[in-house]
Amino acid sequence: MTIKSKVLKVMSWAVGAVLVASVAWAATYWRVDNYGNIKAARSSVLLQAGESSNCKLQYSGSTLSIVGSDGNALSSSNPCLVGMPNGAAPLEFTAPVSTTFGAASDTDGNLFGISEANWADAMPWFLHACQGNTKNYFAFSRNPARISSGAAAADMCQKGDEDCDDEGDMFIMASGLTLGDEVGKTCETVGSFRTTYATAGNAWTVTALTSQDGFGKYQENIRFLMSVGQNSAESGKYFGTSDGTASEYTTNTYSYVVEKNGNIQVDFAFSDDGGDEGSGANYLYLPLPIGISKTAGSYLSAHAIIQNNSIAYPGYCFIVGEIPYNRRLRFYYIEAGVSTSLIGNGQNNSDRAIIGSISYKIGS
Repeated sequence: MTIKSKVLKVMSWAVGAVLVASVAWAATYWRVDNYGNIKAARSSVLLQAGESSNCKLQYSGSTLSIVGSDGNALSSSNPCLVGMPNGAAPLEFTAPVSTTFGAASDTDGNLFGISEANWADAMPWFLHACQGNTKNYFAFSRNPARISSGAAAADMCQKGDEDCDDEGDMFIMASGLTLGDEVGKTCETVGSFRTTYATAGNAWTVTALTSQDGFGKYQENIRFLMSVGQNSAESGKYFGTSDGTASEYTTNTYSYVVEKNGNIQVDFAFSDDGGDEGSGANYLYLPLPIGISKTAGSYLSAHAIIQNNSIAYPGYCFIVGEIPYNRRLRFYYIEAGVSTSLIGNGQNNSDRAIIGSISYKIGS
């Protein structure tokens, strides 16, 4: 045998060994289902934190489910895998996951910090995968930057509970858990969806899923509208006061954008006489969509323009404490070098406006 033929033979053995090893690796970590789809076969597949494999959000009737990418229920042969932080092994979900919405459902009776009033505009929610005490579970909350199940059992609820009343609470898509054993568990945000709320039946309803919802989607760059009568605003209004009535406006523009890191940008513009001119000697406030923290106090200020009787004044606004949340926006305007608080009857003229914006980080 010539040297050339020996080299070719050795090379063919080497290529054969690589192919055998590659086939073995593929068979170990991946599989082809009955539909010809390639799927992860074991939880040892490498995934970055928050990445998922073979996971899909599905809404049918009044049930929100997590299924395989083929739409079939999760199982040992159709697992959903989620990457965890710090190089930890991915979480593997092999049992069906679902939660019902609407009246007399898994979620009714939980307010998640809002007022007992309709929230008719779509609200963003964020899906989390958590490494539980005895079993892993999916959950959802209003905070996209959540990294933990909660500091206390009271920060969580599970299917059938009616005590998720805090805007920072997390709803676990499972039942039968001892919530005290689930405190401080690592969670990773993996997706999102949207809901509305109706007082009739204390019912949350999932908004029809679109391309902006699901795994790997976080509602970023989506502008949401704030609903009237919410978070301590007067019924049918965006504003509130502590000792009078809030003013109304003809033009009402109030929206917000949420980022995955928990930052929120709120923009608003209210102008012209829309009815009630307002009354009261205490400050007028604008409730924010969600609070900055649970500790009372003043935190963040931003610029605003206050217009009275066709005269626009430079001003500013800042978040004031409202236990248990900080989500009231209070206004000041500067006239002749003097900073004056905008009170309940401070816009009792037909040519009035409040325009401004504020950015902050959502409290947990």
